[in-house]
Amino acid sequence: MSVGARPEVVVNPPDPRGLREVTAGSRTPGRAWSLPEPRRLLRRAGYPAAMPREDPRFVSRRGGGPATWPDRPRPRRTAAALLTAGLLGSAVLLVRIGQVDAFGAQTFAAGRSPCGAGSPPRP
Repeated sequence: MSVGARPEVVVNPPDPRGLREVTAGSRTPGRAWSLPEPRRLLRRAGYPAAMPREDPRFVSRRGGGPATWPDRPRPRRTAAALLTAGLLGSAVLLVRIGQVDAFGAQTFAAGRSPCGAGSPPRP
């Protein structure tokens, strides 16, 4: 990068949900919730791991510095609670259906298989 050139990586201000859009050149590798997220996004975009991400010559942060990450725990916790409730609800239904199927399943007499192999010939 030449002296006086603008930084190639821009971390934009937080949106209403608390996400900060990360722009690398003309691409947008994604949005970040916290400080480690832009690092992960930039590694995925092909930037070297040794890139100085805190140096303002390489990374421009709009709307606050590296420590500006609005904490919005309520939406995250609400989503986590709904996902957990859905998972547990579906697990209960699947167990109940499985019990009915397993305990009410047709059984075969000893020595007979379900496809008829090994059963005595019919008269």
